[in-house]
Amino acid sequence: MLRYRLITGPILILALLGIVWFDSAMQCQGAPPGLVLYCLAVLVTPFAAHEFTTLLRGSGLKAQVWLTTLVAWSGLSITFWWPDGAASTNGVALVVSTMAVITVVSAIVFTRGQTTDGVIQSIAGSLLAFAYLGCLAGLLIAVAHHHSAWWVAGVVGITKACDSGAYFTGRAVGKHKLIPWLSPGKTWEGAIGGTLAAIGVAALLVAANDAWLSHPLPWWMIPALGLSLAVTGQLGDLMVSLMKRGAKVKDSSTILPGLGGVLDVLDSPLLVAPVAYWLLHGF
Repeated sequence: MLRYRLITGPILILALLGIVWFDSAMQCQGAPPGLVLYCLAVLVTPFAAHEFTTLLRGSGLKAQVWLTTLVAWSGLSITFWWPDGAASTNGVALVVSTMAVITVVSAIVFTRGQTTDGVIQSIAGSLLAFAYLGCLAGLLIAVAHHHSAWWVAGVVGITKACDSGAYFTGRAVGKHKLIPWLSPGKTWEGAIGGTLAAIGVAALLVAANDAWLSHPLPWWMIPALGLSLAVTGQLGDLMVSLMKRGAKVKDSSTILPGLGGVLDVLDSPLLVAPVAYWLLHGF
């Protein structure tokens, strides 16, 4: 497991850096910032939607892969493409209207067998896919609008540094279980080690930002980014663990050797998206 993790992880990191570089190059040619990342998210969404559908079904809910994919695409597109200068009330109205459409369409799909069993819970599953898979992913990519596509990679880097720091610290010195009933492998020592790793990477990224990008960041962004993304990222990891426990599965899938599925990789970056967006929004 560890061997595959050490192979798959660096490959994904290099791939992300290459995509971010291409995104920045396309921006120099007049493309909207984050466009390449958005296209990547569109391609990855069906895989994440398939895994999410499996979790919903494992939890006893009705779910369709095609519907989960469509609602996730809707949240992704609304969040990413909403114009910066447009009225915020219109943005809220668009999100609420989309949720209303998802509710109605889901109700029709899940009552096709002329049964109402579990329909409310299944509709809630579609709305969760819209918010979790769609809106959060779009908000993460929207960081590129207000700062740089490189900071999308930076946010992921800080978050994954916490994951790796927690994993290796926990294996080395972990003794006190964090939440044994939910995730037996996680320890308090691992959580602290992951947080310190995230702060260290945040310091490197803020220094690199001030040297190479046009929007310098104040020093207090180092602990703010490191600590907040570490805590939120670990909560995101635990949230997916909760979903997997409810569905009685260990990993969301086995598509990524050593790491599990797409959701196992995206669990922490998705939940940190709002925190990263608001922290970087004013700079």
